[in-house]
Amino acid sequence: MKLFVSIVVAFFLLFMMACEEPESLSTVSGVEGILKFGNAWPENVKGGAIIILDSLDLFHVADHIVTFSTPVVSGIDSAEYFIQLPPGKYAAVFVGLLVAPSLIATKLDSILAAPALPVMLPPGLPQGLYIKENEVSSHPDWTVRF
Repeated sequence: MKLFVSIVVAFFLLFMMACEEPESLSTVSGVEGILKFGNAWPENVKGGAIIILDSLDLFHVADHIVTFSTPVVSGIDSAEYFIQLPPGKYAAVFVGLLVAPSLIATKLDSILAAPALPVMLPPGLPQGLYIKENEVSSHPDWTVRF
């Protein structure tokens, strides 16, 4: 019995020594913040999202969309957001969605190919973003007024 216990303990020790320390997840780059909605949502707006652009070419906006936030539904007062981005310079624009937010992810290619994007731009300027390597930029609260 002592021999059996000794063998089990030896295997256990060898097994423990062979295990490697798990590597943690690498740090990501991006931007986070809180969207606040300063007044009532228009009836034709079904939701909203932050669109990240690599250029402010207003004649070819769809060609410069890098990514977008998780869409929010209309009627809410505020929402937290996080958008993962590679390092670089970007412009962030909040858009009101004239279609159901659930359609954005499922029909994105069709929406981008349409002659006019089903969005409305609330008043306000695009937000400039500078994303550094392995750093999440905390963006100040962003108030949207329709």
